[in-house]
Amino acid sequence: IFKGVHYEICVIVNGREYVVHTTKSARIGEVVGLTVEPENIHVMEVEGVGNE
Repeated sequence: IFKGVHYEICVIVNGREYVVHTTKSARIGEVVGLTVEPENIHVMEVEGVGNE
């Protein structure tokens, strides 16, 4: 989903769902890579939402 400045992409890795904000688009089903600098990590757990 394009949010005006960035895309919001749901990525599933090992059964966990992550919401990724990026300036690059991706198609549904496309394999994507992820490189993250340690100072840019912001992890939040949301209960009751996702692929459970």
